[in-house]
Amino acid sequence: MKRTAVLSTALCLALMASGCAYNQSASAGESSVETSLETTVVETTEVVTSETQTETTSEETVWTFKSSHDVRVETVTLQRLDDGNYTFATLVPKIFVDGKEASEINSFLNEYIQKNYPLRIEDNYADGMSETFDCGVKDNILSIHISASATDCDYFTGEVLNFDLDTLKQLENSEVTKLLGMTDDAFLSKATDIVKAACKDSGYDLDKSVALVKYDKVTAFIQPDGTIGVAATLVYSDQTQFVGMECVRCFNIEKV
Repeated sequence: MKRTAVLSTALCLALMASGCAYNQSASAGESSVETSLETTVVETTEVVTSETQTETTSEETVWTFKSSHDVRVETVTLQRLDDGNYTFATLVPKIFVDGKEASEINSFLNEYIQKNYPLRIEDNYADGMSETFDCGVKDNILSIHISASATDCDYFTGEVLNFDLDTLKQLENSEVTKLLGMTDDAFLSKATDIVKAACKDSGYDLDKSVALVKYDKVTAFIQPDGTIGVAATLVYSDQTQFVGMECVRCFNIEKV
């Protein structure tokens, strides 16, 4: 998004405190995953690949996954504003596992997203963080990937929260590594290489970003196509308007 204004001091402080780091648990090998995606828009088109089926249909997006469990993730729009140039929204997941609503996870995510990515909409004006999400499943891991952008400037960040589909509890970042069959050393080494590559010839501070490669700032997660991603916290360099602020970026673990 292009905006001429800059972040307010209060919003900058809030982002640095809560909106920029990947969340550790606050409460809650190869596999074959069938994925389908639906979105709503009057006419319906269908695209089928070997692993993914996409349906385009009017307002909301629905993901369905078949792995160790049948998982359905619906999109609930809490608020939305389309001012003719940009769309601002707060979207939250509604998760069903094996046909039953995962009420505890859904309540947690609803509250968490509204608290950490606040958006105020009045008349034709939006202020705060516009947020959306996608998700992925592999074996018994469900990953919710949140993406958020400031309404008044080019700042954007994100977050990943991982859940165990067997227990319906949130996973620690280190637990995700173990469930994916990786050692801590191997994963953190790979994450370090990814962060170094991301900081090369960019607006991020290499040393400060590499120093954040630890489990409260980096995690593995499952992308919508079932492949493994890495979510890492990067620090803006002194040469940017967001100097010293953190943001989260996501990468394919095999493509760096």
